[in-house]
Amino acid sequence: QAGGEAFINIDQGKPLSECGHDVVTANTYFGAWSIKEALDLGADIVICPRVTDAAVVIGPAAWKFNWQRNDYDALAGALTAGHIIECGAQCCGGNYSFIEEVPSFRNVGYPIAEIASDGSFVITKHDNTGGLISSGTITAQLLYEISTPAYYNPDVIAHFDTLKIEDIGPHRVRVSGCRGSSPPPTHKVCINTKGQFRNGVEILLTGLDIEKKAELYLDQIFHNLGGRDQFDDVEVQLIRSDKENPNSNEEAHAALRITCLSSDPKKVGRLFQAKITELALATVPGNTGRGNSMGGGAATIVYWPALIDSQKVTEFLHIDGKTIEVLPTQRLGLPEQSYQQPPARRSPVPGGPKTTTVFGRLFGTRSGDKGGCANCGVWAKTDESFAFLHEYLTVERLKQLCPDVAQYNIERYELPNLRSLNFYIKGILKDGVSSNNRIDGQAKSFGEYIRMKHIEVPEQLLT
Repeated sequence: QAGGEAFINIDQGKPLSECGHDVVTANTYFGAWSIKEALDLGADIVICPRVTDAAVVIGPAAWKFNWQRNDYDALAGALTAGHIIECGAQCCGGNYSFIEEVPSFRNVGYPIAEIASDGSFVITKHDNTGGLISSGTITAQLLYEISTPAYYNPDVIAHFDTLKIEDIGPHRVRVSGCRGSSPPPTHKVCINTKGQFRNGVEILLTGLDIEKKAELYLDQIFHNLGGRDQFDDVEVQLIRSDKENPNSNEEAHAALRITCLSSDPKKVGRLFQAKITELALATVPGNTGRGNSMGGGAATIVYWPALIDSQKVTEFLHIDGKTIEVLPTQRLGLPEQSYQQPPARRSPVPGGPKTTTVFGRLFGTRSGDKGGCANCGVWAKTDESFAFLHEYLTVERLKQLCPDVAQYNIERYELPNLRSLNFYIKGILKDGVSSNNRIDGQAKSFGEYIRMKHIEVPEQLLT
């Protein structure tokens, strides 16, 4: 900050000086060139600081083929390979929407990227392991935790809307043609700050009159705690998982989740929990605890994603008793190189009679977290179904299907080469996984939630 960097939160647009919390940790995400330099000098093992996930793939590939800093297409290919395999078995059938396509979920294999000198590569896995590697599983992982089709890295920008995916054999998928352009002028910085203190409780309400029971319990609990207004923030969720005419005791439960934040740790400490516990036999009928404490009175960690001018970044490689400076590509004065994918041509939207089906019978999804935001990629299996998806699933339609995200700013991106759309939901995860109160704090299940929705589609798409 003293050097002029404001560390503006890329989700909120605010400088770090307005954060209001103490910084706990901070790191810049480094790229791959120190890894290549170490391997060039004979290193067998390279111990890295916080490099990007894909850097551990780009570095060895750049060493193997002696790529230069401006071999952007080849580097983009290696970046894509790194993005695909960085989450292990998740590109080998793990978390894959179409579970009926996966031969076995036992002993799911881990991925292998066989990279060629031009940056194209084949993803495969060891023989006699479970899971599946297919164009579908690779598409799913390409859509994971991204925003725009231009995927940024300190060494190169990979344009995911340019690449080609093809099945070339059992559990072998080739990815080629990914175009690359000059890296961005900034490096990403991860800052974690110490937020407010949090505690809460999850109560199961059972039987009839759930909403009335929730209202009575909330009035009682905040009276017992000394008032709702004493807390800096209160979040209440009533999750109606109860069913009519249930077939088991568990099917009669609804979950009431109450979370309180305070800058005063005493207000959400041991006494907070004691005041809740003493209500167990003095409140509405059919209540029971799930047994989990939501925060336990500890401080939250508030994630603060920011950028730093790459001209202020220097890496230091320590090897054989020497320290070597490694400058990022942005400091080498190379000519700027950019790439823009021309608009794609799509098949006509199918017409004819329509029928009702569930979204997930036609479309796959993959969702995840990006700091305080979440993404959800959606892909189709055929050109015709993608033509329908492209026209049907607008941002407004997504908000209609999922009213719980209607309040958020959502961006839609198109990857027609993958028959895919990507939705970027801003602010849904607040300040990151450790500071929000969602059951699924990383939005990993959001895609499967969409796949349950009923939609009207042309009948011919189901034949």
